[in-house]
Amino acid sequence: MGGQAAQRGFLLQTLVCILDAVSENNDWIELTIEPNLESEKVDILFIYSKFKKVTQVKSSQNQITVPKATAWADDLKKSFSADKYELLLIGPTSQGIINNPIINEVSIPTPKVLDILALIEQTSHKLDKYLNSRGYLPIPPFIREEFVSSLITKLSIYSTSGIPISKNDFDKLLQEWIIMIYPSAVSESINMQTVLLLDTIIFLGGQGPEIPIILPLNLINDGQRTAVVEWISFKVVNKDMTKLYTPIALIDYEKFIQGKRVVHAENIISNYTQIAVGQKQTKELTVAFSQEIGNQTIAPSIWIPGKYDFNIYVKYRDCSFPKLECILHDVEINQELLSRNQSGETSVFMVRNIKFD
Repeated sequence: MGGQAAQRGFLLQTLVCILDAVSENNDWIELTIEPNLESEKVDILFIYSKFKKVTQVKSSQNQITVPKATAWADDLKKSFSADKYELLLIGPTSQGIINNPIINEVSIPTPKVLDILALIEQTSHKLDKYLNSRGYLPIPPFIREEFVSSLITKLSIYSTSGIPISKNDFDKLLQEWIIMIYPSAVSESINMQTVLLLDTIIFLGGQGPEIPIILPLNLINDGQRTAVVEWISFKVVNKDMTKLYTPIALIDYEKFIQGKRVVHAENIISNYTQIAVGQKQTKELTVAFSQEIGNQTIAPSIWIPGKYDFNIYVKYRDCSFPKLECILHDVEINQELLSRNQSGETSVFMVRNIKFD
């Protein structure tokens, strides 16, 4: 397994361990990730008062078939003597496996989708219920995610030497993190570290005088939590008028360029939807915008030559109000561009401010 695949597999394995550890009515005594056993098939070992359970985690981007799952189950059963065996699958799975959740006495729970962010969110929700059962007040979602990240780090350290962790130590660890993480997580939420980069404005041709616009964007999340973008919009402003553009679709930029810069069914990915940017990650996206119809404050208007400011706003899920992320000053729209646009030609405006003394 390559480096990136191995890292992904280990992260999934750790998340699975946390999910099991914080699940309700789970009376385990001790758990070990990557236990020091002769067998390399056991990823997680749980010790209960009356039995042992071993789990192997398998993830794949390709479909997991019944023969493949059967081979994994057989290898796990032969590798270690335990009371219960579990094969947890992450990725696209054949219907035959879903219809047959037990193979050779190895239990196969409902397979999970190969989506890191979704698994983190699920883990965060289970962790919240675990803390509530111990008398803690509800914790905001972004702080729960901080806890999950810290758990991953701690359990990863334990796994390097196969050290078991008791349930009592696990509880103490969570209580310590509540005290340590909460202030920094709140501070992180106030000072969001997501940056939006933009250097190209595309004016779609032949679409009427209101001119739909496409923006290729980069969202850089340098923070410690996932940033969820509910919407992106922008105002185009000059001394005479204001235009309000709102998102309508996500575009495949490469197909758009190859397809003579015309929007059609083959290069539209989907209608605009919420976007998640993981911690320390960058998200590239291309968004099509149109002037908002029905807005009582800012009505659609035609373009005329002049200099305009583009004010780009981003609404994050954890913020009550949209944030002004970017301002492009003095974007000059001349009559030549407008004439070409009305004749059906798409125009690309590169935002550059490079000066040499």
